[in-house]
Amino acid sequence: MSDVICPLILNHVYTGTRNERRLCCSATPRVSQDKKRTDEEWWNSEEMKGIRRKMMRGEKLEMCGVCYYREENGLESLRQEALHDWDIDELLKNLQPDGSVDVLPEFFEHKSVHCNLKCQTCTPVLSSTWMKLEKEMYGYKWPNNFDDEYEEKQAESIINAILDKRCKKINWAGGEPMMMPVHWKVTDKLVELLDDPEYHDYVRSIRIQYNTNLTKGIWKNKSIPEMLKPFNIELRTSMDGVGDAFEFNRDGAKWDECWNVWNEYYDLGFEIEVNAVYTAPLIMNMDAYQKQYIDKDVRFYDHIYVTYPDQYPGGGQGMVDIRLYPQHIFDRIVTNAENSLKKYMNEGFERGLDILRIYRDEKQKMSHIFENEDIIRKMKGYTEHRDNFCDNVKFQDLIWELDQEAAEWYSKIESLPYDPNENKQAGWRAEDWEGR
Repeated sequence: MSDVICPLILNHVYTGTRNERRLCCSATPRVSQDKKRTDEEWWNSEEMKGIRRKMMRGEKLEMCGVCYYREENGLESLRQEALHDWDIDELLKNLQPDGSVDVLPEFFEHKSVHCNLKCQTCTPVLSSTWMKLEKEMYGYKWPNNFDDEYEEKQAESIINAILDKRCKKINWAGGEPMMMPVHWKVTDKLVELLDDPEYHDYVRSIRIQYNTNLTKGIWKNKSIPEMLKPFNIELRTSMDGVGDAFEFNRDGAKWDECWNVWNEYYDLGFEIEVNAVYTAPLIMNMDAYQKQYIDKDVRFYDHIYVTYPDQYPGGGQGMVDIRLYPQHIFDRIVTNAENSLKKYMNEGFERGLDILRIYRDEKQKMSHIFENEDIIRKMKGYTEHRDNFCDNVKFQDLIWELDQEAAEWYSKIESLPYDPNENKQAGWRAEDWEGR
């Protein structure tokens, strides 16, 4: 089982942005989209028992391809991270031959589609604002999956685990956690329990992980960082560049406002990870991005830009993919980014080097895609169309600011109209797409 075993199917339940069940945030396709079963009913369902039996036999699971891909490319996977965090031998003691687990879950991961941004690397699957953008850009009304009754059940499930002192970890992601009703119902309960001597120490011990865009700093006229200060928080902040590069990648966010909220958390002593997706603007902006945090005690946990090149142009989001750039421009930009990572050596910089190494390898292996003139022309067509809906910074302006040679190349591309029907057939719009 060594290559497939994962603690997360032994101690953890995940609910996605469409109220679906997956094995974790990296797993695709979904296991089930049944909204009516509680966490307890789902935990030892026939689906989950069958998945655990496959794992016990050492079989690779189709929904775990992202972890396998990362491991094959020398990048630590979520599965490997989980093996560091949890005692797999102890968890296996609760696993029965039929695939059931004797104890209820102790780790809860909840996503919601509630979000106020339309980030360049996001999709309607992960953001309610992107749903509106999809309608504006292509006239396609994305199905609304809000379910207040189901969210109430999810909140009750987590609160019951807290009251039973069974919950050890919660991961809030989105969308944007600070806009999620489930999050606030649970958090309000945790704040209440701080005043209960029976629960005070316990609720402070629960590991609570956030993936937040930092656009929300106030809740009920109170500072969110101040409210969360008493708890055991691991804060992952989405900071895709600085200044204009940030505002382009995080479309709808204001750099100065988010940076102020970031510093409020930092000044209060929160454990912070800085996250970004390695898009072309971020890579061009790498020196400023790394320099921004040189005097800060933080860790970088950046992300590879996961796309479906074999489905391009439909599987991507335009010219934010650095692999589409001419080889000589690509090499210079990536080399400069590598040099910046090595110069500042912020904690976690090795992960960034690994991501850039993978980009180099993939550009070579799939040159027939990344050097295809028609694909590049259609990708520019998408980018030009997307620019019409950017709130703050447009790509056509940003690229001149970041890299003149790349901008001159981009300006000479004769774009082709972008066909939304191609994109609807692509992996990133397919029903089972989720995550980065």
